[in-house]
Amino acid sequence: MVPTYIITIIYAITFLIGIINLKKVLNNNSIYFFVIVLLGFLVELQGTLSQYVFEHNSRIGYNLYKIASLLLYFLFFYKYIINRFKKKLVASIAAIFIVFSVYHYLFIHQTILVFNMSVSLMGAFCLIAIILVYLADVLNSTKILKLQFVLPFWVAIGNMFFFIGYLPVFALAKKLGFYYMYGLIVLTLNIIMNCIFIMGFLKSKKEFNE
Repeated sequence: MVPTYIITIIYAITFLIGIINLKKVLNNNSIYFFVIVLLGFLVELQGTLSQYVFEHNSRIGYNLYKIASLLLYFLFFYKYIINRFKKKLVASIAAIFIVFSVYHYLFIHQTILVFNMSVSLMGAFCLIAIILVYLADVLNSTKILKLQFVLPFWVAIGNMFFFIGYLPVFALAKKLGFYYMYGLIVLTLNIIMNCIFIMGFLKSKKEFNE
């Protein structure tokens, strides 16, 4: 089993570097990303304390965090999209996810406190679709020549890298039963994703993140 405290430390470092570079990136839109990172750290911290201090593996807040973080990501990218049609497309994808999730939790799974594979996979596919819409929008804007200074671009690349790597591994882990290797791969993907986020904090410039 991969130690939970490693991911906790990763989120803590990402959030700390974000705070250090706060003036360069903070605005009404980027605040959603800061909330996601902070919630991620708090949920991982709760899992670490449960395992190592209270000696029971409680992940009661993890599923709620996954849903909240997906909705915040949807809103985050929606705010940065300029094209009206693409904004409506993102809103439609988000609506589909919400309806799908509510249906599953109310009529099939009947609880929101434990992991739901169907909702998790649906959320991942919806986020990838929304990121592709965002990238299509930003690549048609004047920011295309300065993407290295745009925080949402780094957030998009980090999430794309994570989920494109995560989805096939997740499917194979359940089918083949290599759960320890699954944990190591997910840890590696988390480290790379957060390193990309950190790069975004370090390279961002305020004038390109309005």
